[in-house]
Amino acid sequence: MKIKNTIILLGILLVLAIIFIFFGVLNSSKRVETQNNQAGPTPYRTPAIFRNSPDAKSESNESASPLDLKREKLIEMADKTGRIHKEDSFSVSYDEKSQVFNIELLAPDTTKAKGDSVQWMALEGIDENEVCKLPIFFYIDESAKQQLPRYFDIDQNVPGC
Repeated sequence: MKIKNTIILLGILLVLAIIFIFFGVLNSSKRVETQNNQAGPTPYRTPAIFRNSPDAKSESNESASPLDLKREKLIEMADKTGRIHKEDSFSVSYDEKSQVFNIELLAPDTTKAKGDSVQWMALEGIDENEVCKLPIFFYIDESAKQQLPRYFDIDQNVPGC
């Protein structure tokens, strides 16, 4: 009888604890909502690489910087898949969603391939200083990666920057 009473008492305490926790969680989430609604807007500063993005359209092309115009020229060269240019050592594409120029290195000599890509951009009118301001992501093609050491990691810095 004593064990039965103890089990019943523990069951009642467990049910009360669950109810108490449920209302505590419910109440605390309401408090957070109230605090969030009372707070003013959170200041947000656009990351530097996206400040000159196509989405941040200016009133007219006259106020666009020369780099913005060159960047737009490159983006307009892209085909439906986003590819802008391809050579033996590299391929340049533009990802609209992330607003980044992706440079795929197709040769195992990644230093030369990166240099070739920067030289191609110079031929398109983007000098070394301007290339440093563009959002660029380098990655290695799978076939080139197989010719490199197992744990090879690519330097994301643009040559000369």
